[in-house]
Amino acid sequence: METKSEGHWLKEGDRNTTFFHVKANERRQTKEVTTLKDDSGVLVNDEQGLRKVVLNYFQNIFRSIRPDDEILETVEPRVTAAMNEDLFRPFSAEEVKTALNQMHPYKSLGSDGILPIFYQKYWNIVGSDVVAYVLDILNNCSIKPRFNATNIVLIPKCPNPDRMTQFRPISLCNVLYKLVSKTLTNRLKPFLDQLISPTQSAFIPGRLIIDNVLVAYEVNHYLLHKKSGTQFGFLKVERGLHQGDPLSPYLFLFCAEAFSALISQAEGDGRLIAIQVARSGPSISHLFAENTMIFCQATMESMHCIHWILNRFKAASGLQVNLQKSAIVFSKNVTEVSREEIAGVLGVVVLGKHEKYLGLPSAIGRSKKELNAGMKDRIWAKFNSWATKKLSQAGRAVLFKSGAEQKIHWQAWGELCQDEEDGGWAFASTNYFAVSLVQSVSLTWRSLLQVQDVVAAGIRWRIGDGLSARIVGHPWLPRPLSFQVISPPLSIPADARVADLILPNRRFNEELIKTEFNREDAECILSISLSEEATQDEIIWHYKRNGKLSVKSAYSLAISLSKPVGQLEKRKSWRFIWRIKLPPKILLFAWKCGRNALPTLENLQRRGLAWDEVCVNCGAPSETLLHTLVFYHFLRLVCAIFHLPWRSIAQQAADTEEWMRLVHQELDQLDFAFFLLLCWALWSHRNRRIFKGMQMEATEVLDMARRQ
Repeated sequence: METKSEGHWLKEGDRNTTFFHVKANERRQTKEVTTLKDDSGVLVNDEQGLRKVVLNYFQNIFRSIRPDDEILETVEPRVTAAMNEDLFRPFSAEEVKTALNQMHPYKSLGSDGILPIFYQKYWNIVGSDVVAYVLDILNNCSIKPRFNATNIVLIPKCPNPDRMTQFRPISLCNVLYKLVSKTLTNRLKPFLDQLISPTQSAFIPGRLIIDNVLVAYEVNHYLLHKKSGTQFGFLKVERGLHQGDPLSPYLFLFCAEAFSALISQAEGDGRLIAIQVARSGPSISHLFAENTMIFCQATMESMHCIHWILNRFKAASGLQVNLQKSAIVFSKNVTEVSREEIAGVLGVVVLGKHEKYLGLPSAIGRSKKELNAGMKDRIWAKFNSWATKKLSQAGRAVLFKSGAEQKIHWQAWGELCQDEEDGGWAFASTNYFAVSLVQSVSLTWRSLLQVQDVVAAGIRWRIGDGLSARIVGHPWLPRPLSFQVISPPLSIPADARVADLILPNRRFNEELIKTEFNREDAECILSISLSEEATQDEIIWHYKRNGKLSVKSAYSLAISLSKPVGQLEKRKSWRFIWRIKLPPKILLFAWKCGRNALPTLENLQRRGLAWDEVCVNCGAPSETLLHTLVFYHFLRLVCAIFHLPWRSIAQQAADTEEWMRLVHQELDQLDFAFFLLLCWALWSHRNRRIFKGMQMEATEVLDMARRQ
């Protein structure tokens, strides 16, 4: 079972439950390959035949076509003498150790059967040998036998795959090979931004792949509105890149740079006319990342030019366009006849619009419901699988953070979307999530206006030289929510800068600040750390340590801004529950108690689902939650057996939330945890008596709590 879990499940996943075993079996069946079609479409189902199909497929892919280097003449030289000197300096032992520490300790095994954690943990023993081995390869080009031996693992891209094109090959390299590759990658990394053209944004530090999504969306918007298996076989790889090789993304960028140069050259020669979204805007001919988009006028000349570029790139790199996964989209101005003729040049299908680019919609209309429909369908399909039916309510909440069946709504959806420490379950609200995701999806002017309040509430100045930030009216204090001074000083001009409060020795003028500002503002100002060098002030996102905006932090801020005044006071009443180390089902029960979200007869009658609310256990006129847990005699008996102080538990409170908070104040952490277990056992006893007619003794209830 540990093999099925791949280590992570045992550490972070579900317990050894029925659901765990069902998911493991389901996963094994999904990965099992029983039939494949060969190149002729003949179905093969015997083991030897399957191996032959796989080997033939990869031999055809990795066989070299003897490419030429004529295409390199189109690439503009960008490597300077200083770069070359830095790139060719000898590698050091420190670089090797740094690369090793950057590797994930528990990645999948390669052909050597060793995990990175082995080298990381026993570096004091094997470190010198590893460094000598790696540096001999890097500095002396001494390649060892089977040094780059790699296992290829096939991951199904669809249910019941029967063709090799329906698998995603993943390369599992050995650790020493990845160590060499990672060391080279770290050496190249600082220079990529200067070497790779702006049309490529993937894998380059300082660039965001989301920039390509934004450009793709704007251009499409313009066009749409213009009128585990068995190891076997050996392959000698003559072309292609390892999927799991740290160096592969950078090598791919260099290859793609030649493709980009061909398109730019064709655009400069006038053979390819790019798209201009606005008259004064730049022309856009292509975007290159994991997926490639080419934009041009819909003419036969342009299509023949693109066809020539693709063939030249194929001849030079060995990479070939997958026409089955390629498509062409036209604006509304192009006639049907022209569309068929132009698409015929490339041999690709015609689509009404591009559905996705880099995993995100490439064109977004006004309907957010239509935009999120696919996400909703995927969640429901996964959640309604037969395996998830083995999960309890707490298990489903932990796994998906959502509900599945139409049952009684004991709490409003808005309450469930609150943070756990605020009494909710941190379920994602699509309203606030849409606001926080604007940076990743829409980025149109309409959406920017929608999120401006959230962004404005989270940004402030980070003080450097203090010349940009004003003392009054600018957010520069590290104190939410306004980040501004509360009481503006009367003797300081309204347009005064923070620099006026800083002395030449790069310290705040403490005497001036304490004189001019109130105590709260003065303490906040003096808490700001100033760097020794007077760097320029910069705008940062306050809610991340690195100062950069993230979807998660923006979502949290949007949620907090929606809370009524005084909600922060309630936060203290819920943190103590989620910090207790108890099973999720007990924490879920405790949360339901605090929210009065359990189906007591009183709650059921209020919803018209019960004739009366008389307690079935003792005949009391009303079965409230407090009565069931506190004032029913069972809890007192159990507390006496376990020696819990009854006076600390039998507190008078307005509701169960206040009661639980009062009990928590009276008991220590261990006793309070067992108190929650007792409450859960009492509720289980109540349900067994109602639905099964079972009567339990106090000692049995206590044993039930102890077993948890």
